[in-house]
Amino acid sequence: MATCPNINLPEWKALEAAKPDLAYYLWDKYNGEVPAKELLDTSPEILTKVKEVIKKMGVKVQPLVEYAKDNPFIDDSSVNAITDLTTGVIAVSEGKYGLETLTEEMVHVATAIIEQKDPKLVTEMISKIDRFKIYRETLNQYKDFAAYQLPNGKPNIRKIKKEAVDKLITQLIVDKASNEDLSLEENRSLIRRMWDSITDWFRGEYKKANIDIFSKTAKTVLGGEFEGSYLDLDSTEMYYQASNAQKEFMRQVNTTNQTLRKTETKEEEGSPVLIGDKKATSFYELLVDGEYVVIKKRVTDRVKAWYKSKFGDKVFTPSEKKDNEVKRLLGTKYHEFFEEIHARFFNTDGTRRVTPGERPYIENILDDDVYTKLEKYYTDLIAEFSKDGKNPLVLSELKVYDAKEKEAGTIDLLIVEEDGTANIYDWKFMNVSPTAEDVAWFKQGAYGIQLDRYRKILLDNYNVKKVGKNRAVPIIMDLQRDNFQDPDSPLKIKGIKIGSVDASKLDPLTLTPVSAPSETTGDKKLDLFIKQLNAVVEQISNKRTKGDDELAFKVERSNIIRKAIRSLQGQQNIGPLLDTINVMIREGENLMSEWKTSYEGRPSNADDLSDVQLSEYSADLRDYVASAAVFEKITNYIGDMIYKKGDSEIGTEEQLEFLKSLQQQQQEISSLKTDLELVGGEFAEKFIGERNLVTGLMNPEKVVKGLGSWFRGLSTIGLKSTDLLYTMANQATNKAERDTIPLVNRLIAIQKKITDRGGDTSKEVLKLYQKDTQGGLVNKLIYKYNKDFYESVKRNSEEGARSRKWLADNINVQDYIKESKAKLAERIGRINKSYPDGQLKEKLILEEQKKWDITRKDFNGFGNYIIKRHPQEKWLSKEYIALKKDADLFELYNFISDINKQAQEVGYIQNKVTSTFLPFIRKSMAESLAWDGPNLKAVGNFSKNLTTRADDIGYGKINSLTGEVEQAIPKYYTSDFSVTEDGDNDYSDVSLDLFKNMILYTQHMNKYKYLTEIEDQLLLVRTVETFKDHLRSNKNNEVIPGETLKGNTENVKILDQFLDTVIYGKKYAVDDSDMAYGAPVIKATKKIVNSVARRFGVKKDVFKEDELSALSLTKTMEALNRYTQIKSLGFNPVSGAVNAFGGNLQISALAGRYFDAREVYKYEAQLVGNKFENEDEREMFVQLLDKFMPLKDDPTYDKLQKAGMKTLTTINFSDMLFIMFRQPEQLLEKAVFKAMLDNTMVEDGRIVNIRDFVRDKYKSEYSSGTAAERSAGYKNSKQKIKEEIAELKKNRSINATKKLVDGKLEIPGLDLNNSKELMRVTDVARNISRSATGGLTEFDEYRANMNIWTKSFMVFKGWIPKLVLTRYGGFRKAADNFNVEIDENGQTTGEKYEVGRLKLFMSVIGLDITRSIKNITSIYTMDENGVKVIDTLYDTYIQNYIKEFGDAPNISKEDFIELVRVNINRQVKELGILAGMMALVIGMGVIAPDDDEDRATKNAFRKIQKILDKFTSEILFFYNPGEMTGVLSGGIPAIGLFKDFGRAWSHFIKETTGMDISDPDKTPEQVRKDAQPIKNITKLVPMGSFLLDLLASFDADFAKEYDITISKTNR
Repeated sequence: MATCPNINLPEWKALEAAKPDLAYYLWDKYNGEVPAKELLDTSPEILTKVKEVIKKMGVKVQPLVEYAKDNPFIDDSSVNAITDLTTGVIAVSEGKYGLETLTEEMVHVATAIIEQKDPKLVTEMISKIDRFKIYRETLNQYKDFAAYQLPNGKPNIRKIKKEAVDKLITQLIVDKASNEDLSLEENRSLIRRMWDSITDWFRGEYKKANIDIFSKTAKTVLGGEFEGSYLDLDSTEMYYQASNAQKEFMRQVNTTNQTLRKTETKEEEGSPVLIGDKKATSFYELLVDGEYVVIKKRVTDRVKAWYKSKFGDKVFTPSEKKDNEVKRLLGTKYHEFFEEIHARFFNTDGTRRVTPGERPYIENILDDDVYTKLEKYYTDLIAEFSKDGKNPLVLSELKVYDAKEKEAGTIDLLIVEEDGTANIYDWKFMNVSPTAEDVAWFKQGAYGIQLDRYRKILLDNYNVKKVGKNRAVPIIMDLQRDNFQDPDSPLKIKGIKIGSVDASKLDPLTLTPVSAPSETTGDKKLDLFIKQLNAVVEQISNKRTKGDDELAFKVERSNIIRKAIRSLQGQQNIGPLLDTINVMIREGENLMSEWKTSYEGRPSNADDLSDVQLSEYSADLRDYVASAAVFEKITNYIGDMIYKKGDSEIGTEEQLEFLKSLQQQQQEISSLKTDLELVGGEFAEKFIGERNLVTGLMNPEKVVKGLGSWFRGLSTIGLKSTDLLYTMANQATNKAERDTIPLVNRLIAIQKKITDRGGDTSKEVLKLYQKDTQGGLVNKLIYKYNKDFYESVKRNSEEGARSRKWLADNINVQDYIKESKAKLAERIGRINKSYPDGQLKEKLILEEQKKWDITRKDFNGFGNYIIKRHPQEKWLSKEYIALKKDADLFELYNFISDINKQAQEVGYIQNKVTSTFLPFIRKSMAESLAWDGPNLKAVGNFSKNLTTRADDIGYGKINSLTGEVEQAIPKYYTSDFSVTEDGDNDYSDVSLDLFKNMILYTQHMNKYKYLTEIEDQLLLVRTVETFKDHLRSNKNNEVIPGETLKGNTENVKILDQFLDTVIYGKKYAVDDSDMAYGAPVIKATKKIVNSVARRFGVKKDVFKEDELSALSLTKTMEALNRYTQIKSLGFNPVSGAVNAFGGNLQISALAGRYFDAREVYKYEAQLVGNKFENEDEREMFVQLLDKFMPLKDDPTYDKLQKAGMKTLTTINFSDMLFIMFRQPEQLLEKAVFKAMLDNTMVEDGRIVNIRDFVRDKYKSEYSSGTAAERSAGYKNSKQKIKEEIAELKKNRSINATKKLVDGKLEIPGLDLNNSKELMRVTDVARNISRSATGGLTEFDEYRANMNIWTKSFMVFKGWIPKLVLTRYGGFRKAADNFNVEIDENGQTTGEKYEVGRLKLFMSVIGLDITRSIKNITSIYTMDENGVKVIDTLYDTYIQNYIKEFGDAPNISKEDFIELVRVNINRQVKELGILAGMMALVIGMGVIAPDDDEDRATKNAFRKIQKILDKFTSEILFFYNPGEMTGVLSGGIPAIGLFKDFGRAWSHFIKETTGMDISDPDKTPEQVRKDAQPIKNITKLVPMGSFLLDLLASFDADFAKEYDITISKTNR
């Protein structure tokens, strides 16, 4: 194949732009080796002259894309350039700024100006132009161009002739006539030539050779030998330089052919949708720098990935492989028949052969018949595109390549029409069941993906502007067993069936071409309708299913619509659409009926309603409303296909009646849609909102905006929808954790049994794994039943081989009947509910009966999945029988099987892998070292963490092929990343730490379960949000009473961000864009590492060629952020102590509602010493922790770490580094929980807060009357409240009443299995802990943390927003639903409110500065003045709340009194602590050592002073603007690492080389003396800086040697 070493020369590019035909002529002439001298002659002097003439005429040249923006009515899709004589603009498309294009457009203007001065000259040229070849070509090219047609649609011959004149003048100017002969006169008849000579003689002046007049004009134009500008023109004409679409396309094709090659292989195809398609077993190579490089991506790979996403990996049995090989060989042979047929009629360049080639002689009669049928279809197809003298380009087996995506494919047949419209045909040889009504739905889906990808490649890479037909042509192969009674006998072809090219002949749908979703029919209305129907199918297809039954129903539902689409698109037949309409009406009626019978009038908190039921109804409502929006306008789209008045074929009365009937049905759907939209709002308001303690969901809200919104979490952002999301997600997470605990405990108990036996546990559990043929481990659980059973079931299910006796001999028939009977009843019930009475319903029921009822004579479900569940014991595998003998391992096997069954039931894994599934988790670096010993692979695994992979956690569900994030709840650890490019499995990176893996798998499976139970409810809420209006606000962001504005876009956007984070697992929902970097460096590094590994005897490469090609910038920043935290805080006792101090300080401020601070501190002391009264107390506390789960971390976290089977995998190095933080925080959380149990009791089966319970009893004593009376009432009740609280805490608190019965915890009056009740305590305990430490849940992130860059900025600052909010936040509702209840009328009680305590404190002072101390004291003592002050605050805060949120808060004056008193008390305490800390700081300043003290003494003092400063800063930050500015102005901490690394490297270089580039005058000795590599490297490791400062504080010599001086504190 030719190469072109000078293809990148600027001369070549200029030639290609200016004279593309000449460029490719030279390419062919010189076989790609175009001499440089040929490239030099690109006529730069002519181009210069052309530009001068353009300038002289006052014409502006601009990009076509800009011109099109200003002139949207212009169709620029098939033009290279436009000349607008009115505005004096030449608009040129990108890449067409060459000599020929600019010259032609210049000539258009020039000849128009000349015509103004000398019309006779131009008229003469127009009269002569039809003698030249160029005219005929111009006529053919422009006659169908709207701009060159008369108002009646006929060609504007004069304008076309003028276009041809200008083209000929252009050719003469650029001297191109010698190349294309367009200026040569055509052969004309003798009479015509004589007549032309006579007319020439009469014209006198212009009687010379015809070409002379054009040559002279060309000289005049190029020389600018004419006067005038475009401003002189009175013409409004526009001229278009139409592109020669077929030529442009073939240029791109030729380029591809010269650089891309395809190699056929005989590899087995692993995807059922591609069997028999030889494209799937081919690979492509691209010529790069003189060498062929394999292209990794093929279009067929997308099809495989799509199929895998639907069905997982298909493993073929030996007999299936044998059958597939027969299909592959037949598919290849018949594809070659098509190629041979094509070659007889068309040349390799796509042009038609003058004389078709002879038909080959085919000896085999059956093959000859096949050839005949294929030839007829092919010739009929070509005839369709050749009508009316059309001349298409036709190409077979066309290789195409997408340079951007680096992806290749082959189109079976491409037909390019004269206007450039491309038509794609793909031959699909297949076999279908005789009872099949259509091509299988999954094949249709796969073909659509393949065809649309071809379409995209053509549009993006081959100058194709439009794709017409885009379809797969089904060709059914009649394959039968050689011996129909023997399922092992080979398949034989008996013949083929292929449909008709004529769409009016209604072929069966199995023979109707499968059109891509993007294919158009030519009828815009019908195309729009089909597009909307396809969207409905996609909506149904994307609907989550939990098992095979739901999947089957979904497929059945979508197939009805698919059938309608196929009939409309391929045959324009509306018959099947009627079934869909009837189903839509029935569905709407069912939903209305369900609303009236199951929901209307019922209380929102009805116990018999589950989240699963509510989500299913929510999804059905959303889906119906979306689908009905299409069907309520059917006749708008297809009415003309049914009835057209006056039309002889479709204008009858019968058809008019049919149209009216359809309109009536459409109106029925429209009415149902309207009703269900109203139902949806009411349902969401009551059964989603109120059920989860959120009222007013449908009410308009203020738009959330401003910088502050970026530092609010889900629980504090303040929207009803986000409050609801927070509540429901919190409950789902708690339920998942609660379900996981007993399972993990069961697993840990099994592990203990196996471990206690002695020996290597890690080797023992390997007995549960399958082995491959070489004895290597396979990450699958051993089969319970022999694989041959499933192969036998399949063979017995083939037509002709079906045997009831085999079933009786091999399955437990009674067990099958029992299960299948229930299944059949369920399926028929669903059909009765979903389909109206009629033939379709009867047909579907009959199909189900045949499939499941084994007692029927026409039973055909010989391969259904229930049969596969009930093999007889003789089929048990030998591995399973051996495992049963080991009780402990068998218990572990059953545990895994149980978990898999649960996972399958909730849709986490597919049914077909349930019996053998093991989670796919990557080996950590620690595991790789622990299991495989020191190895470079461990380093490789660590480095791969910086790349984005489909199985990554925290990035949502990632499509393994496209890398795009999908809108679905992730199923972590289910993606088989072990599959290599060649289709084999490499399990070397798969973790074998089975117990840890099962815990992780169980955690995420349960989380998935409960998130899916709320997902559709939340999506209905989102739909409701999109329909809401929003409250209007003024410039101060205050709500304007009574005014709303349409739309709720901004609030929906915020909800979407939190939905993405919470439900769909996307950490960076605000901006998830990423950037790959470092590819060249990584490529070189991989080669070096692999080379070094081989030298050390490592047989396998550490890095494969296809992995770690580039790093993710996002993941790199995450790693840098983590390292920054580890470096600064890891093993740092001071930071840990400061953190603990801050947490306890916040507890002091949070005390009052649920506990006293003293109680927390008491329990902290107890827990530090691990002091319990007895072992029963200790055991009860452990069980309380398991039941209530009060800690922030997942309750199984510690158990997960201890479940490792190797010492290294039981150690969490991150936890070790942060032990100074984690342990004190856990201690504090446990102490808070114990203190809460002192203050809660059980009342009528509910947990109540003792303090609230008692206060509520005495509220009436100070709820009304004068200020003096209320003050007296409060004081009188205060002591009673205190005494009663103490009494109840002592005798009725949970801590006082709990007991251990037979080793099991009991709390009298409380059902410990009532998770909903226990979660009320869980939520409060966790919220208090987070408020104390500034922490967040995994889903309650600030919006700022949803962007990697703002999150990086917030490193070390994440605690700030929450703690600032507790001091400066406005009056708002708290995320505390402990006491909240909503009655059946929607009235809410028990809501808690909060306010920034410092803000409240300043509000009190601001009321009257002169009496501020008195007012504070009065509030504390609750005297008459205190009551008045609180009343004033109450009125102020109520009004402010209304301005902020648009409605009044639901808080009584009594509750407001408690809110104010508690917060004022907290603030006074904090100010007292701050005063004490400041006094200590000042005192330290007084005793500071003198400057003449030794360095160690000064360092020691300054270190102590800095530590004290850190403690003080925990409070001072909120009061000192300078302190706040210092913290917030630090930028992104991780960026500072580069400076630290640079400094360490610089000092290392100085030490090793003795050179200092910054000071070249220094001697090597001086450089080495000043270098401090050890100090600077030490600072890069955790606790390094602290240790250096510590040593420098006690050792003066050390301080001097390492030049360490701790800076003074400027406090």
